[in-house]
Amino acid sequence: MSNRSNVIRLVSTQGMFREQWLAVRRGGIGSSDAAAAVGLSPYKSPLELWLEKTGRKEGPDLSGSEAVFWGTTLEAIVANVYANRTGNKVRRVNAVLQHPDHPFMLANLDRAVGCVFRANWPPIPVQTGHSIHGKPATPERSDAGGFSVYAS
Repeated sequence: MSNRSNVIRLVSTQGMFREQWLAVRRGGIGSSDAAAAVGLSPYKSPLELWLEKTGRKEGPDLSGSEAVFWGTTLEAIVANVYANRTGNKVRRVNAVLQHPDHPFMLANLDRAVGCVFRANWPPIPVQTGHSIHGKPATPERSDAGGFSVYAS
């Protein structure tokens, strides 16, 4: 099993146009796709995901949605508040990451977080929603073995 330091920086996202970024994301399964891939998404079936990933169907354009607008607008603010409240350093990743042993597994991290006592930088998804996985969002909740920031 590979550790986090062996992750592949598949492509830099600095200066990348949104369409280019979306094309890279279509080449694998990321966290936004995982629930659909295993049949647990209330929004998309595994078949719909497969049709989108194989180019047989266009995925929905969510770029104009309120959730995307506010998530993008507040992401840096929420990350900064997290850093100030916890004392952990937060940095942007600016890359699409790929698993070294399973190339279809991709990650688009919002931020990575670390503190003076940590040698590694675990991911931190910055969410500005009213619920996460069907449970109320709270600043205390953490997910995926790293630190997560949820603002409601």
